[in-house]
Amino acid sequence: MPWMPKGSEDSKGSENLGRLESMSYRDKLTSVHSMPPAVKVIWALAVLFIALIFEHPILLLALFIVTAIPPVFGKVTNGWGMYMKLSLYFVPILIILNVLFNHNGSTILYDPNFSNSFFSPVITLESLTYGVMMCVRLITILSAFALITLTIHPDDIVALMHKAKVPSKSVLITSLSSRFMPTLIRDAEVAMEVQRTRGLELDKGSKIERLKKIAPLLIPLLANSLERSIDVAEAMEARGFGNGKRRSSYNDLPIGRMGWLYIILIIGVVGGSIISKIYGWGAVEFYPVFSASSSIVFPLIMILLMIVPFLHSQILFTKTQQKIKVAREMSIERGEGIKKEDTAAEKSIGLYMEKHTTTSGVNPTDEGVGDGA
Repeated sequence: MPWMPKGSEDSKGSENLGRLESMSYRDKLTSVHSMPPAVKVIWALAVLFIALIFEHPILLLALFIVTAIPPVFGKVTNGWGMYMKLSLYFVPILIILNVLFNHNGSTILYDPNFSNSFFSPVITLESLTYGVMMCVRLITILSAFALITLTIHPDDIVALMHKAKVPSKSVLITSLSSRFMPTLIRDAEVAMEVQRTRGLELDKGSKIERLKKIAPLLIPLLANSLERSIDVAEAMEARGFGNGKRRSSYNDLPIGRMGWLYIILIIGVVGGSIISKIYGWGAVEFYPVFSASSSIVFPLIMILLMIVPFLHSQILFTKTQQKIKVAREMSIERGEGIKKEDTAAEKSIGLYMEKHTTTSGVNPTDEGVGDGA
């Protein structure tokens, strides 16, 4: 992308596209990217399950905090923040709808003494509290699955679906949909740059004027999408897609010893959460009067254990990076005469990292791969 002065009108449009592009996967050298994709998918599904069975405010807030830590380790806070900002648009809508159409509860905050068969503007504290908790639950689930989008390559997700014996047509739909937005953003970026080189100021004027300027770009974007769909269809036919034979997968995604330990821990947390639900620990009653169980210690511990796989992976990753740094410094000090020994040392460190946290296409010995968020 050509350079533009910071703060200029044209640069703002490029920044907006950059923010949208940050919401898709990017290769980065981090502990979260290096974790086996299967572990992260199972972790996100566990977060979904725990968020659905618990309604206690403290437990839901703790679960949200747990989902907010891995993006920091994975240096994807920009993309994660964009997903959180988008989710905030749904918060007032959900709260307002719940307050207006759910009138259960005994603590009345507002009663205009007016109602009909379709609508009653009575607002209760219990319905307001329930709406807020539902929003926290929604944001927590979106936070967990945003981590999957930001740290797992789309090809790895497709490979996992193949291993899980998901029908090939469903895998194809998932693959195409996961690539749709990044491709569309790149096409829009190119089209906008072409228009700017022709002197069209897309980011000046009122909102209506800017929409009128951008509207003609929809035609080339639609044409590109149709041409790309034809290319994909021809490629599928040439490769014999849908011929009924069992398909193989190019990507092999081993879980590794530590990966299986992480999965066992996650399954244990889910089991502990089910036990908590059965015994009423962390239970909440919203109606007719809000009441919350004081026995939340055990389910809270279960939720906090969900961060252990990422903390342990980060510790291993940091130690490995330190060993690589030391090996390179030693090679520089000893000169050029023993490069083979240095290479062997780095390879052994790479094997150590692969043994403990099986990588998914990210080599811990590579330089300059996505250092920033």
